[in-house]
Amino acid sequence: MKLIRFGVMGIALQGMGLAAFILISRTSVATIGKPAVIGLTVVSVASLLWRSVTQAKTPTVIFLLPALLALGYAIAFHVVGVFGFRGLLRDAEFSVDYLLSVLRVTGIVFVLYAIGTASLYFVGKK
Repeated sequence: MKLIRFGVMGIALQGMGLAAFILISRTSVATIGKPAVIGLTVVSVASLLWRSVTQAKTPTVIFLLPALLALGYAIAFHVVGVFGFRGLLRDAEFSVDYLLSVLRVTGIVFVLYAIGTASLYFVGKK
């Protein structure tokens, strides 16, 4: 899978998952719906990651996958905040503190995706 397509798919899946989570949390089925949305999003991103890991030809590509997903999460969060849920960006400002908080979260997400990528790599390795 091409890296650009992977990045766009990652942004789309994470953005839809975040938007669905917010929408479901406002309903009467939030108790059941929120874990279901999280589960579906995790399975969707994991299947995207699995396909990309198994098709990757070089270690560089495998390293770029979690980096693209983490960057995609930050992009999806801001896009969903701009276009649908302004509350996500109520603390957003052009400051060093905000940039550091976004980088901190993106770093944590990167580590989680890197663990998942490594796990999928070693499980899929023959």
